[in-house]
Amino acid sequence: MKKTLSLITIGLLGISVTAMFVGWPAKAQEIVWNTDPTPLPTPIADHMSVVHNGRIYVIGGHDGVNQFENVYFGEIRPNGETDAWISTMSLPEYRFGATAVVWNSFVYVIGGGGPIWGGRSEQNTVFYAHIRSDGWIETWNNGPNLPERLVNHASVVWNGRIYVLGGWNGYSSQNKVYYSDINPSTGSLGSWIQNDINLPFRWESTTALVRDGTILMIAGKTGPKELHDKVYSGSIETDGSIEIWDDSPPDLPEARAMPRGTLIDDNIYVVAGWSGGTTVIAEKTVYTAKFSVGDWTEVQNIPEPRYSHSAVALNGRIYVIGGKDAEHAAKDTIYYSSPPTLSAAIDIDPDTLNLKSNGQWITAYIELPEEYSVSEIDVSSILLNGSMSVDPEAPTEVGDHDVDNIPDLTVKFERASVVEWLGAADYGEDTGKSAEVALAITGEVAGTPFEGVDTIRVLLKG
Repeated sequence: MKKTLSLITIGLLGISVTAMFVGWPAKAQEIVWNTDPTPLPTPIADHMSVVHNGRIYVIGGHDGVNQFENVYFGEIRPNGETDAWISTMSLPEYRFGATAVVWNSFVYVIGGGGPIWGGRSEQNTVFYAHIRSDGWIETWNNGPNLPERLVNHASVVWNGRIYVLGGWNGYSSQNKVYYSDINPSTGSLGSWIQNDINLPFRWESTTALVRDGTILMIAGKTGPKELHDKVYSGSIETDGSIEIWDDSPPDLPEARAMPRGTLIDDNIYVVAGWSGGTTVIAEKTVYTAKFSVGDWTEVQNIPEPRYSHSAVALNGRIYVIGGKDAEHAAKDTIYYSSPPTLSAAIDIDPDTLNLKSNGQWITAYIELPEEYSVSEIDVSSILLNGSMSVDPEAPTEVGDHDVDNIPDLTVKFERASVVEWLGAADYGEDTGKSAEVALAITGEVAGTPFEGVDTIRVLLKG
């Protein structure tokens, strides 16, 4: 199959002229940020956000004066915008600087700041609730308390276990790791187990991500003003424990506290946070890396600096929610990214098309980068040169047309429509009996756009 690493397509006299470079298509790193026209119901910082069943949930937080127990959810439209924010069951009491995770249809809110008791606002509570199919959160239940009070810790969920890492206990940063088993039927938690191996140092105000049984801890603080850029990975054993913390992943390019990380497939995105040490400086940088490799690249900044925000991924888009700006004011804004366009490998058959010959279809074979499945391509989204849809009467098939051990999707376009389009194009006065024509195919896979080009020879004169 013809494979294009990058492409530049311009319209010329109705024909696409394309510069092509041979190689396997790489995922695009360009990000375009949009401002959601549906802001949060109120400015919020130090809140928690999770995603479930096509919806984003925003939990707790504060606005600098008032603390919130409110929980909102918003359904995301196909264009990435929030439909509306709906208030659902509130937490039993306000929380900020906590963590939240979702497993199956249960949501968990762990630790965080709350009403002062014993002279401290740090909490060790765990609340959990069931999420109904309509998005509504049912009654919050009390889970087993953490062994210590924590705020600005990190949490991830993997294989039916919740992990709580580091944090601030009111006196100092912590390096302990706890985990608890989830009952898959009731959502209840077992007793918290302290992992035998602590984090490599005291760690708070970080971001943690998990994929394929590996936890990544990314940047943060070791004390009130001691920021760092370190990245460590820990592999989860079958019994749930973590045996070693590995410092081989590359460090973040800059030290950050309260960065917010999220994953789209194998791609890490670390968004904003604050720098400065003794002075809090809100940042707007966004770094990305492969989870499996870790070489960091800076991509397009979010529109305005943010810290104490949240970041989640849904349908191939990154959402940056609320937080504080450069003036340390809580905000109600939501920024979301347009999904990066994937470079697809395209092979169009026939390679030479006689406009006067007969036939039923023009066939296209589509390959995607290995982390995407061609079986998840939305066939109805596929267009040839932006205007011609796949023939709904034609068969589609997942196979391996070119026998390269990379699955491809076979789709067909009505030959008469393609010939009509090519025959109506202006090829110029100097064109001979044939012309090279680049045909572009676009579409979506799991909400992420893709595009690719193949060049065929068109016989213009019999």
